[in-house]
Amino acid sequence: MRFIDKNDVELLLPPDWAEQVQNAWIYVDGKIDEAKTEAELEGKTADEIEEIIVEVRKKAIKAKASLWSRAGECIKEVMHSKCWYCETSQIRSDMPVDHFRPKNRVAECQDHPGYWWLAFDWENYRYSCTYCNERRIDVVNGTDGGKWDHFPIFQPPPWVTTETGDWHLERPKLLDPMNLDDTKLVTFHENGFSRETYQDDGDENFIRAKESIGLYHLNHIRTVRARKTIAISIKNNFNRIQQLLTLDQTNPIIIDEIRQKKAEIIRSVRQNAPFSTAAKIYLQGYRSTGWVEELLARDL
Repeated sequence: MRFIDKNDVELLLPPDWAEQVQNAWIYVDGKIDEAKTEAELEGKTADEIEEIIVEVRKKAIKAKASLWSRAGECIKEVMHSKCWYCETSQIRSDMPVDHFRPKNRVAECQDHPGYWWLAFDWENYRYSCTYCNERRIDVVNGTDGGKWDHFPIFQPPPWVTTETGDWHLERPKLLDPMNLDDTKLVTFHENGFSRETYQDDGDENFIRAKESIGLYHLNHIRTVRARKTIAISIKNNFNRIQQLLTLDQTNPIIIDEIRQKKAEIIRSVRQNAPFSTAAKIYLQGYRSTGWVEELLARDL
């Protein structure tokens, strides 16, 4: 998981984004006013009217889903069309926009109406592949995952359930790629599996990483195999370079092959490469070797 700077996201939004959001809320509020007026004329009770408002609001917000889809077409560029959670590119499904705080409901809080007031807030958008965002079962290794409507938190304080509450005070368990401190809490084993950086199972950092690995389905078998392939490639290139360095360094064929092998490694750790964070972690395992340290010191 790489850090996503929200300033980079804002820079890519359409110039009329604020106007689009304002128009969307005008539409939603208009539908609510219509439904409320009709319900009052029919003599509905206050509780019945509130239930109607909730359902109408959900439908009206859904009707404007194209708004966050348009935002998605812009913000995907920040990570070179890779999922912000798992860094998958192309090998799984389409890349929709995930509402980090779910807009319709919260699976862990039965009475939560969802963070509907953040439905059109770009700071609540995360670019996510289908396997990280929606529930999927991996029949090969018996895992299941998908963020879906999940939003577990540490309590206290409890979930914010109204638009007047301060959701910034919440303590989410899910790791957020837009939080610099969160991105270091998951690391990767050479067998392709993601794992918790901190191993104290009573520590909040461990709990957050474990929860996120599960809900983001970071150990889906195809993803694990893709990361393992990268680890093997880096190992093989490293070993070949080490072998070549023992040979005649005035031979242009040898020098050229060393350059090619280093270039392959560099391509795997650049930000536009799939699973580049895992690749960089794998490469760091060889950093005691001088030329590897030199590669890692570059702006990759």
